[in-house]
Amino acid sequence: MPADPIEAQHAPPPGVADVLADVLADVRPQVETLAATIARQVVERVPGLRGDDVVLEAVERTSRANMLTVLDLLAEPGLTVQAAPRAVALAGAFVRGGHPLSALIETYRVGQALF
Repeated sequence: MPADPIEAQHAPPPGVADVLADVLADVRPQVETLAATIARQVVERVPGLRGDDVVLEAVERTSRANMLTVLDLLAEPGLTVQAAPRAVALAGAFVRGGHPLSALIETYRVGQALF
């Protein structure tokens, strides 16, 4: 029996850990560029966001934080995570900008699809 049953439960199948390590090594150095690209595309694709630089910056920060969280989870599947403070800040930027909740939800949908 494994020393840590939780860790064993989350351990990837043989060979998958090597593939994940390669993916992480390729993606981590690109997070800044990916976050900026995703943010620009989200603001272009979600109605009503184009031209809102505050939301653009908030989407970029949130995209970066969320990508790093996903990469951390891929590296350590048993890791416990909480909502990133950047995600809460993004919701605040939408409220202050007068954007509807539907735009925030669409922002996450588009951002996840792009990632």
